[in-house]
Amino acid sequence: MDFKDKKVYIIVALCVAIVIIVAVSIWTLPRQNEKTVEFLTINSRDNLYSLTVPTTIDCTVGNSSEDLSLDIYDAAKSVYIYGNTIEKSREIDLFDVVNDDKSSYFSSKENVVEIANTHEVTINNCSGYEYTMSYLDKEYGKEFYCNVLWLQTENHIFTLNFEVLNENAEQFKPIFEQIKNSFSLI
Repeated sequence: MDFKDKKVYIIVALCVAIVIIVAVSIWTLPRQNEKTVEFLTINSRDNLYSLTVPTTIDCTVGNSSEDLSLDIYDAAKSVYIYGNTIEKSREIDLFDVVNDDKSSYFSSKENVVEIANTHEVTINNCSGYEYTMSYLDKEYGKEFYCNVLWLQTENHIFTLNFEVLNENAEQFKPIFEQIKNSFSLI
């Protein structure tokens, strides 16, 4: 190899080394635009199930009703998550129960704006149904979005309501989906 070939070889090797160093540096730099979201696991009052909620929702555990197995809210964002546990004493047709519940909302709340079809879901081996609706809350004077989820096991039925101001529904739908999918039996 003559001097010219060695010089070209050294220049190519240096260029490759610089490209590798730059690529590794870019790859290992902390990603400033990526936000790390932390989560909080909250157990139901009856200790039968838990939900994992992102800390972007400033969870306050309420005690508005002893009938509720779960009562979480973020008043500043008008986000409310309620849960109920029902003991099953016999086999039931959950689809019929859910549709009866949905019908009762429709007939008892003259302020129901929209109610969606019931569809089947399975979350962490629990089968169930869910539907969504929008309604005008007279107390707040605002319209709310509500996602109602019913899940069943051999011994229990769990109902979860995820509510937020309708104007913020699109922002919270994926968060509610994430929380619903975190449902876990204890």
